[in-house]
Amino acid sequence: MRRRDFLVLAGGLVVIQPLSSLAQAPSNRPSVGYFAGGKRAVVSDLVGAFQQGIRELGLIEGDNINVVYRFAEAHPERLPSLANELVGLNPTVILAVL
Repeated sequence: MRRRDFLVLAGGLVVIQPLSSLAQAPSNRPSVGYFAGGKRAVVSDLVGAFQQGIRELGLIEGDNINVVYRFAEAHPERLPSLANELVGLNPTVILAVL
């Protein structure tokens, strides 16, 4: 996936979040599940682009949005359990980078 495509996708996912939920109490703030099949060190540019994109939208991790990261660390056998764990956290949206 090209970096530009990723930024458009990540930005679009955050933008589709209803604005009314951003004004809710901090305990109800939206959450993004970031799910990647690769090693964090390898996809760090994508993670950085995602983080920059949400900052440009005025979202601050831990303040008005929660982001939960899960990385399979290039072990495809871990993907199902990590996906189940992430779904169990019930995030507002899940971004999968495989």
